[in-house]
Amino acid sequence: MKNISNLGLKKIIVSFLFLTLFLLKSYTQKTEIRANANAGLFAFRGTGANSNATYIIDAYANPNSSLDNSYSNIFTSSHTFEVQFQRVVKNNNIIGIGFAIEKLKNKINVDSLIIRNNYIRGQSANGSVKFNNTFYTVNPYLGNRYTFKSIAFDVLAGLDVAFAAETTKKEIIKTSTQEFRTSTLEFKKNVDFRIRLQLDTQIKNVGLVLAYSRGLFNFSNETYKNVYSDLFRFGLSFKLK
Repeated sequence: MKNISNLGLKKIIVSFLFLTLFLLKSYTQKTEIRANANAGLFAFRGTGANSNATYIIDAYANPNSSLDNSYSNIFTSSHTFEVQFQRVVKNNNIIGIGFAIEKLKNKINVDSLIIRNNYIRGQSANGSVKFNNTFYTVNPYLGNRYTFKSIAFDVLAGLDVAFAAETTKKEIIKTSTQEFRTSTLEFKKNVDFRIRLQLDTQIKNVGLVLAYSRGLFNFSNETYKNVYSDLFRFGLSFKLK
């Protein structure tokens, strides 16, 4: 992942986290705890994201199979579970922080195959590679509460700090004469940062969640291409306190 060593931006992010935690401990009028169960749609955006890829088998590489592009722009169903801690301060301003487990899926279609051993062979293929990515995410946020009769509307803006934990990859590739099936588990150490906009509505102890997150960092290793994460969430919210 590019730009992850950007020290200036890291300092801003860390400062924002500490500021949120400090404000959560002071000047409070009301403390709330919520549990959110969300469905979602996840994909990659940018010039380096595509719906199709070429599957490469290389006898001299390790690992010996790969894709020429692993970042799909096809939205795939995903889900997240999050617990939010927030305080409503003066003028109905909101300060909060959320902790989430995210299961973000991504699927890319395979339309060609290249085999490299003593010589190179190319042929058409049909199949897909499916990724199931697990992230542990922290989301400090600010916002404001608006009320209409018995309904509360929270308009929130924050930053997802998403720590990649593991990825399960399933490959099914077919040609006219062969079939390849693999399943692997990979452990990741990447961090993605995403701007998140969120609208929560609440009646008594039950509410609805609608959110959109856009990644800030470029996943592509190619100089003239960019790849960013894109995530929509929608689900239910339950007020625990």
